[in-house]
Formats: sequence, structure tokens, C-alpha cells
Amino acid sequence: MDIMTIVGFILGAAVMFWGVATSGVGELFLNAHGIVLVIGGTLAATIVNTSFAGFMSGVRAFSVIVRSPDYPTIDDCVKVLVQLSDTAHKQGGIMALQNVDPGFAGGFLRRAVSVAMVSGESRETRAILEEEVRRRRLAINEDSNFYRTMAVLSPMFGLIGTLFGIIQTLTNISDPATIGRSMAVAISSAFYGISLSNLLFVPVANKIRLRAIEETAGLQLIIEGIMDIMAGKTPHLVEMHLRGYLNLLAAVTDAVLAHDAQRLWDATAQLFFARAETAYPYLQAPSAPDLGGFDAALVADLIAMIHLIDLPVAEPERM
Repeated sequence: MDIMTIVGFILGAAVMFWGVATSGVGELFLNAHGIVLVIGGTLAATIVNTSFAGFMSGVRAFSVIVRSPDYPTIDDCVKVLVQLSDTAHKQGGIMALQNVDPGFAGGFLRRAVSVAMVSGESRETRAILEEEVRRRRLAINEDSNFYRTMAVLSPMFGLIGTLFGIIQTLTNISDPATIGRSMAVAISSAFYGISLSNLLFVPVANKIRLRAIEETAGLQLIIEGIMDIMAGKTPHLVEMHLRGYLNLLAAVTDAVLAHDAQRLWDATAQLFFARAETAYPYLQAPSAPDLGGFDAALVADLIAMIHLIDLPVAEPERM
């Protein structure tokens, strides 16, 4: 099972339960009208928005993210491709790879080898395989969009529930004793919609997208490995080429650290940190809102941050 997903759901549910339990008005959150309206409305609108196949695919995608990824890691892909390269190098090329594991990477490795054997031309092989990867990515993105749609819809239906509650409150406005409780129940509908959106639908959509990125990286690595094998490269060269994918994150980090962000920090750190130590401590002094209620100092700081994002390169050797 995916520990991060499970822990995230449990922690989110615990925080919300604690918030409701310690608020002192926990019984007011049990609003059956709001629950049915938010969940039922979101579900109905989502059904209208998608096909039956897309709906079922989205439902299955939820069960996928709570399990550990079933695709191989980048390191596993490199090891297998180097072994295949060694076999091809010793036994006469790509045609020697007849016994490829049919289950590796969901069968994509077997498919890639088969296309390479039939095509015999690297450009055409790459085009076919990259189109297949693109279609896989699009299918997974549709699952992500399925939950993004619900993330947009659920707060809206929460708002509709709140409006119903306000209408009911206004009809009983002559009875002041019931107004406060009625409004609390009405606003709980918005609570359901916002909670579902931010604790369930948005995280699930992003987790599906993350899985798609990780899977695509592995599939792209397989394509590169097959291209190297078709080109007749030695196993050592193949490994050197593919190992670059393992260092991608480190390369991105080095590229970021190569830039000097000191000016940006000095001018804008107070926007994010209450006790930031900068060259301009006076920027942390509170300012009175003006410009029709807007904080002019805050607006100026945000404009400065936008201009200072153009960071100079301080350590070019890291790039």
C-alpha cells in the first residue's frame, strides 16, 4: 500500500474530526441535508460531465493510488535495459531479444522490443512508442481531471446548500431564537463541499498526476534504451546514457542553487516569515491599509518580488 496516501487521508480526517469535536458545536455539523446535497449534486454533475467508461476509470484510479506503484522504478528499468543491451551485443542485435519479460512495465518493454524488431528503423520505432506513451498519459490525465472536476463542483454545491439554509432562515426571521442555529446548519453545507474538495478530490487528482509523471519517466527511459540497443551501443554506453535519468532531480536542484536569491530574500522574506532576518528589517513594520482598503506596502512588496524573480547566476559551474 502507498503509505503516504494512507497517512495523508488518516491525518486529514483526524484534523477535521478534532476541529469539529473541539469547536463546541459538533452536533451542528451533522447536517444530512447538506451532506446529501453536496455529495449527490457533485456526483450527478460529474456523471453528466463524463462518459460511463471515463466514470468507471476514475473510480478505479482511486483504488490504484492507495496501492504501491506497480510500475518499475527508474533503477530497475536501467538494470533490465543494460542486461538486454548486453544480450543484444553478444548475440547479434535487437533480434536476439526474444525472451523479454512480458509483464515488465505493464508489457511496454515487450511491446517496445516487438516494434523495434518489426520496424527495424529507429525513427519510426520512436514515433510509434512515443505516441503510445502519449496516449497512456492522456488516459491517466483524464482520471486526474475526473477528480479535478469534482474538486470544482463540490464547493459550489456546498454554496447552494448554504443558500437553501439562508432562505430557510429568512422565512423564520421573526423567530430570533432559531436564526443562529439555522445559519450554523446552513454554513455547514459549505464546510462539506470545501472539505471534500481540499482533503479528497484535489489530493487524489494530484496523486494520479504524480503517478502519471513517474510512469511516463520509466516508459520514456525504456524507449531511450531500445533506441540505444538498435543503434548497437555497448552496454556500458547504454548504462551511462540511462543513468542520467537517475540524476535528473539532482540536476534540477543544482540549477536552482546556482542562482543568487539573496536580493529576492531581503526584499520579500517578510511576506512569508514573521521573524525573517534580512538586510531591510524596517520592511517588517506593520503598515496601515490605504488605497481603498488595500495595503499599499503589501502591493509594493509583491511587485518587487515579481521583478526580483529574475535571479542572477552565481555559480555557473553547478549548471
